[in-house]
Amino acid sequence: MPLLAAMLLAACGGNEKVLTDEQQEVEDNTASEDVEQSTEEDLTLTKVGEMVDDPEVGTLVLESKRKVNEDIVQGGLTIHLDEVKVITINNMLNDFKDKVELNTGKKPGNELTYMQVSYSFKNTSDDLLSWSGFATAIKEDGEQLDLDNNDIIGNQNPSQIDIQPKATVKDNLIGIPVDKDIKSIRLVSDDVLKDDNEAEDFIVQGEETTISLN
Repeated sequence: MPLLAAMLLAACGGNEKVLTDEQQEVEDNTASEDVEQSTEEDLTLTKVGEMVDDPEVGTLVLESKRKVNEDIVQGGLTIHLDEVKVITINNMLNDFKDKVELNTGKKPGNELTYMQVSYSFKNTSDDLLSWSGFATAIKEDGEQLDLDNNDIIGNQNPSQIDIQPKATVKDNLIGIPVDKDIKSIRLVSDDVLKDDNEAEDFIVQGEETTISLN
Protein backbone atom coordinates (compact mmCIF):
# COMPACT_ATOMS: atom_id res chain seq x y z
CA MET A 1 0.00 0.00 0.00
CA PRO A 2 2.70 2.57 0.83
CA LEU A 3 4.39 1.75 -2.46
CA LEU A 4 1.09 2.12 -4.35
CA ALA A 5 0.38 5.47 -2.67
CA ALA A 6 3.83 6.70 -3.60
CA MET A 7 3.29 5.66 -7.21
CA LEU A 8 -0.07 7.45 -7.34
CA LEU A 9 1.45 10.63 -5.93
CA ALA A 10 4.27 10.44 -8.42
CA ALA A 11 1.78 10.02 -11.25
CA CYS A 12 -0.26 13.02 -10.08
CA GLY A 13 2.86 15.08 -9.65
CA GLY A 14 3.91 14.26 -13.19
CA ASN A 15 0.81 16.04 -14.51
CA GLU A 16 1.58 19.33 -12.73
CA LYS A 17 2.96 22.19 -14.85
CA VAL A 18 6.32 23.33 -13.51
CA LEU A 19 7.33 26.79 -14.75
CA THR A 20 10.73 28.40 -14.75
CA ASP A 21 11.02 31.97 -13.46
CA GLU A 22 11.18 33.23 -17.05
CA GLN A 23 8.05 31.29 -18.08
CA GLN A 24 6.15 32.51 -15.01
CA GLU A 25 7.09 36.10 -15.81
CA VAL A 26 5.81 35.70 -19.39
CA GLU A 27 2.52 34.25 -18.14
CA ASP A 28 2.11 37.05 -15.57
CA ASN A 29 2.78 39.72 -18.23
CA THR A 30 0.33 38.10 -20.65
CA ALA A 31 -2.37 38.00 -17.97
CA SER A 32 -1.70 41.65 -17.12
CA GLU A 33 -1.97 42.64 -20.80
CA ASP A 34 -5.25 40.72 -21.13
CA VAL A 35 -6.72 42.56 -18.12
CA GLU A 36 -5.49 45.91 -19.44
CA GLN A 37 -6.93 45.24 -22.89
CA SER A 38 -10.23 44.15 -21.37
CA THR A 39 -10.39 47.36 -19.32
CA GLU A 40 -9.74 49.50 -22.40
CA GLU A 41 -12.48 47.72 -24.33
CA ASP A 42 -14.92 48.16 -21.44
CA LEU A 43 -14.38 51.93 -21.54
CA THR A 44 -15.41 52.22 -25.19
CA LEU A 45 -18.87 53.77 -25.44
CA THR A 46 -20.80 52.37 -28.40
CA LYS A 47 -24.52 52.68 -27.57
CA VAL A 48 -26.46 55.85 -26.71
CA GLY A 49 -27.27 55.84 -23.00
CA GLU A 50 -24.38 53.50 -22.21
CA MET A 51 -22.46 54.32 -19.01
CA VAL A 52 -18.98 53.28 -17.85
CA ASP A 53 -16.77 54.21 -14.91
CA ASP A 54 -13.32 55.43 -15.88
CA PRO A 55 -10.98 55.09 -12.87
CA GLU A 56 -9.00 58.14 -14.02
CA VAL A 57 -11.89 60.42 -15.03
CA GLY A 58 -15.30 59.62 -13.53
CA THR A 59 -18.56 58.23 -14.92
CA LEU A 60 -18.91 58.54 -18.71
CA VAL A 61 -22.33 58.59 -20.41
CA LEU A 62 -22.83 58.51 -24.19
CA GLU A 63 -25.49 61.12 -24.97
CA SER A 64 -25.48 60.79 -28.77
CA LYS A 65 -23.32 59.70 -31.67
CA ARG A 66 -23.22 59.72 -35.46
CA LYS A 67 -21.05 58.33 -38.23
CA VAL A 68 -19.98 61.31 -40.33
CA ASN A 69 -17.86 59.84 -43.17
CA GLU A 70 -17.18 63.17 -44.86
CA ASP A 71 -14.01 64.46 -46.50
CA ILE A 72 -12.53 67.95 -46.39
CA VAL A 73 -10.12 68.54 -49.28
CA GLN A 74 -7.56 71.21 -48.51
CA GLY A 75 -4.96 71.39 -51.26
CA GLY A 76 -2.99 68.14 -51.15
CA LEU A 77 -4.48 67.19 -47.78
CA THR A 78 -7.69 65.17 -47.44
CA ILE A 79 -9.22 65.18 -43.95
CA HIS A 80 -11.71 62.37 -43.31
CA LEU A 81 -14.24 62.99 -40.55
CA ASP A 82 -15.11 59.58 -39.16
CA GLU A 83 -17.42 59.78 -36.14
CA VAL A 84 -18.76 62.23 -33.60
CA LYS A 85 -19.90 61.45 -30.05
CA VAL A 86 -21.36 63.62 -27.30
CA ILE A 87 -20.20 62.39 -23.89
CA THR A 88 -21.07 63.59 -20.39
CA ILE A 89 -18.68 63.05 -17.49
CA ASN A 90 -20.36 62.79 -14.09
CA ASN A 91 -18.74 62.51 -10.66
CA MET A 92 -15.47 63.86 -12.01
CA LEU A 93 -12.38 62.96 -10.03
CA ASN A 94 -10.39 65.86 -8.59
CA ASP A 95 -7.23 64.99 -10.53
CA PHE A 96 -9.16 65.06 -13.79
CA LYS A 97 -10.80 68.36 -12.82
CA ASP A 98 -7.34 69.82 -12.32
CA LYS A 99 -6.28 68.52 -15.74
CA VAL A 100 -9.33 70.05 -17.44
CA GLU A 101 -8.71 73.39 -15.73
CA LEU A 102 -5.07 73.30 -16.81
CA ASN A 103 -5.97 72.50 -20.43
CA THR A 104 -8.95 74.85 -20.80
CA GLY A 105 -8.32 77.63 -18.29
CA LYS A 106 -11.78 77.03 -16.78
CA LYS A 107 -12.59 75.20 -13.55
CA PRO A 108 -15.25 72.53 -14.24
CA GLY A 109 -18.08 71.52 -11.94
CA ASN A 110 -19.04 67.95 -11.15
CA GLU A 111 -20.42 67.42 -14.66
CA LEU A 112 -18.94 68.17 -18.07
CA THR A 113 -20.30 67.45 -21.57
CA TYR A 114 -18.06 67.44 -24.59
CA MET A 115 -18.15 66.48 -28.26
CA GLN A 116 -15.51 64.00 -29.38
CA VAL A 117 -14.67 64.09 -33.09
CA SER A 118 -12.52 61.32 -34.56
CA TYR A 119 -10.77 61.82 -37.89
CA SER A 120 -7.83 60.83 -40.09
CA PHE A 121 -5.94 62.72 -42.78
CA LYS A 122 -3.91 61.85 -45.87
CA ASN A 123 -1.30 63.69 -47.92
CA THR A 124 -2.39 62.91 -51.49
CA SER A 125 0.35 65.06 -53.04
CA ASP A 126 4.01 64.47 -53.84
CA ASP A 127 5.07 67.28 -51.48
CA LEU A 128 5.88 67.31 -47.78
CA LEU A 129 3.00 69.07 -45.99
CA SER A 130 2.68 70.54 -42.52
CA TRP A 131 -0.61 70.82 -40.62
CA SER A 132 -1.89 71.40 -37.07
CA GLY A 133 -5.37 69.91 -37.10
CA PHE A 134 -8.53 71.85 -36.28
CA ALA A 135 -7.97 75.36 -34.99
CA THR A 136 -11.43 76.65 -34.12
CA ALA A 137 -14.94 75.49 -33.20
CA ILE A 138 -18.09 77.65 -33.35
CA LYS A 139 -21.02 76.50 -31.23
CA GLU A 140 -24.70 76.92 -32.13
CA ASP A 141 -25.00 80.04 -29.96
CA GLY A 142 -22.10 81.63 -31.85
CA GLU A 143 -19.47 81.13 -29.15
CA GLN A 144 -16.06 80.65 -30.75
CA LEU A 145 -13.56 78.29 -29.12
CA ASP A 146 -9.83 78.13 -29.72
CA LEU A 147 -9.27 74.37 -29.69
CA ASP A 148 -5.68 74.71 -28.53
CA ASN A 149 -7.01 76.33 -25.35
CA ASN A 150 -10.10 74.14 -24.93
CA ASP A 151 -8.45 70.76 -24.86
CA ILE A 152 -10.85 68.54 -22.89
CA ILE A 153 -9.25 65.20 -23.63
CA GLY A 154 -5.69 66.31 -22.86
CA ASN A 155 -4.08 65.14 -26.10
CA GLN A 156 -5.80 66.28 -29.26
CA ASN A 157 -4.84 67.35 -32.77
CA PRO A 158 -1.38 66.91 -34.22
CA SER A 159 1.07 69.61 -33.22
CA GLN A 160 2.46 71.04 -36.47
CA ILE A 161 3.00 67.58 -37.92
CA ASP A 162 4.97 66.97 -41.11
CA ILE A 163 3.03 64.60 -43.37
CA GLN A 164 5.07 62.65 -45.88
CA PRO A 165 3.84 62.34 -49.50
CA LYS A 166 1.11 59.68 -49.92
CA ALA A 167 1.07 59.08 -46.13
CA THR A 168 -1.98 58.71 -43.86
CA VAL A 169 -2.27 59.62 -40.18
CA LYS A 170 -5.09 57.78 -38.38
CA ASP A 171 -6.87 57.83 -35.01
CA ASN A 172 -6.94 61.57 -34.24
CA LEU A 173 -9.37 63.13 -31.75
CA ILE A 174 -10.58 66.52 -30.65
CA GLY A 175 -12.75 67.23 -27.62
CA ILE A 176 -14.95 70.32 -27.53
CA PRO A 177 -17.00 71.48 -24.51
CA VAL A 178 -20.68 71.63 -25.57
CA ASP A 179 -24.25 71.43 -24.26
CA LYS A 180 -25.98 68.05 -23.96
CA ASP A 181 -28.65 68.93 -26.51
CA ILE A 182 -26.21 70.14 -29.17
CA LYS A 183 -27.42 69.54 -32.74
CA SER A 184 -24.47 70.82 -34.81
CA ILE A 185 -21.10 72.52 -34.61
CA ARG A 186 -18.86 74.37 -37.07
CA LEU A 187 -15.19 73.40 -37.29
CA VAL A 188 -12.38 75.34 -38.97
CA SER A 189 -9.23 73.47 -39.91
CA ASP A 190 -5.78 75.02 -39.66
CA ASP A 191 -3.83 76.15 -42.73
CA VAL A 192 -1.84 73.56 -44.68
CA LEU A 193 1.76 74.53 -45.44
CA LYS A 194 4.04 73.17 -48.15
CA ASP A 195 7.66 72.39 -47.39
CA ASP A 196 8.65 74.60 -50.33
CA ASN A 197 7.82 78.09 -49.07
CA GLU A 198 8.57 79.57 -52.48
CA ALA A 199 5.80 77.54 -54.12
CA GLU A 200 2.86 79.48 -55.52
CA ASP A 201 0.42 77.58 -53.32
CA PHE A 202 2.71 77.46 -50.28
CA ILE A 203 -0.26 78.13 -47.96
CA VAL A 204 -3.70 76.55 -48.39
CA GLN A 205 -6.08 78.29 -46.02
CA GLY A 206 -8.23 76.39 -43.56
CA GLU A 207 -11.71 75.17 -44.46
CA GLU A 208 -14.91 75.48 -42.44
CA THR A 209 -17.28 72.54 -42.18
CA THR A 210 -20.49 71.92 -40.22
CA ILE A 211 -20.97 68.65 -38.38
CA SER A 212 -24.58 67.72 -37.70
CA LEU A 213 -25.81 65.18 -35.18
CA ASN A 214 -29.14 64.68 -36.95
